[in-house]
Amino acid sequence: MSNIIIEQHAGITVLRDDLLPGGTKSILLPSLIDEHEEYVYASPVYGAFQIALSIYCQSVGKKATIFCAKRNKRHKNTTTCEIYGAKIVEVPYGYLSVVEKSASNYAWKTGAKKIQFGGQTEENINLIAARMRQITELLGYEPQN
Repeated sequence: MSNIIIEQHAGITVLRDDLLPGGTKSILLPSLIDEHEEYVYASPVYGAFQIALSIYCQSVGKKATIFCAKRNKRHKNTTTCEIYGAKIVEVPYGYLSVVEKSASNYAWKTGAKKIQFGGQTEENINLIAARMRQITELLGYEPQN
């Protein structure tokens, strides 16, 4: 598991996953990346999972292809993905359903692995639960709300 950074702010315990590249979901990537050379993800431009995927793929020598809505002015997250080596495919009229379909078609044609939105798999749900158990052990109590 990745580093767990816990801080106290005004009496509130804060898990600082915002310090991880791409946030909490970055801890899921080792379970999603396998023998494929390219990984495809359909993302809203403001999502952080696309950033986590781009950074992780670059670090392990894999290709990330990010599908997102085409905008008049490119979103900073899209630019960040590109900086980390991701191929960017901007989809006109990019409602997420249209972006998803474009990404699925691309993955099917190229043999790339398409990652489900948010990386939601049973294994990843269990990884998040295990992380929470680890945090509870570190704190010595179960956080409330």
